[in-house]
Amino acid sequence: MLERKVNYNPAFPVLPDPQEKQFISNNYYPVTSAIAMRDEKLHRQVTIMPDRTQGGSASLINNTIELM
Repeated sequence: MLERKVNYNPAFPVLPDPQEKQFISNNYYPVTSAIAMRDEKLHRQVTIMPDRTQGGSASLINNTIELM
């Protein structure tokens, strides 16, 4: 698994306006085996292991995961 950050693209590290958001589709990645969300402060993690490949994202709404 690779760490991903919402609204961050290493090819464009600085957005012209800090309040500007990328399209939701820019935050979706292929989920072939698992997707996880971790809370470093509480030392907790939730992992979802789908039975088929899907598109997934840490949602633009805090503390949620989206799968298509």
